[in-house]
Amino acid sequence: MDKVLAVGTIIFAAAIIGSIAAWLMGQGSGDPMAMRRKKLHGLATYLMVGIVAAGSVPLLLSLVRSDLVSGIFNAEWSAIYENLVILFGLGLVAAYLSRFFIESSSRRVVEEMSRMEMELKDAQAKNRALAEYVDDRAAAPRKDAKGAAAKKTAEKARAAANDLSEHQQLFIKSLSSDDQKMLKAVTERDYRTAAGVAADLELPRFKVEEKLDDMAEAGLVKSSESPVTHGTRYAISPIGWAALAGEHKAEASTGSLV
Repeated sequence: MDKVLAVGTIIFAAAIIGSIAAWLMGQGSGDPMAMRRKKLHGLATYLMVGIVAAGSVPLLLSLVRSDLVSGIFNAEWSAIYENLVILFGLGLVAAYLSRFFIESSSRRVVEEMSRMEMELKDAQAKNRALAEYVDDRAAAPRKDAKGAAAKKTAEKARAAANDLSEHQQLFIKSLSSDDQKMLKAVTERDYRTAAGVAADLELPRFKVEEKLDDMAEAGLVKSSESPVTHGTRYAISPIGWAALAGEHKAEASTGSLV
């Protein structure tokens, strides 16, 4: 408690002295009565701004990772006199240059908060991607359909292929080789997540997620909310099977021509 009082007294004294010095340096000449009123009003302003500036010195020191203040509280009295003198000097300068100091400190605080917000968002994105990856690996591998089940799947794919809208046909034709790999990757498990597909194909997660969302909108995959992560799961649809079948036919046709 004694050290808190000492630090507070030093900061307050530095604020008063620095503010008065700044006020005296800013005085001019003119009508005596008007100047007197202006001086009194100006002094009060300088004092208030100076106290705020000097009081924010510990905050600025913490933002620049300085251990000056913590060193005062963690050391014995005999070892902190130098730090107290330095703190007084910083408070004096802050009060004297109060307007500049407050603007600089405010800008530093805003920058620090923006940096922390970006780090938090980055950490949240990594945690979400990790949770999606775990959710993806929890899905059972898809078993190849056989017999009646395979025939039923093929019939659904043929029916979907015959009932494609013009937009769906154009979308399927526009699929790149990476897009085809994504669509095929969706068939490897009962459901997939963007993080899981991205890990398998070594592609950026955001790119995979955007394309899978486009495929869901075009009807090639079905999207649903994961009860575990509340993220999006993707499963192949009959239209997606039709798109893959069409790609296989195109590859076979190219191979025969060669």
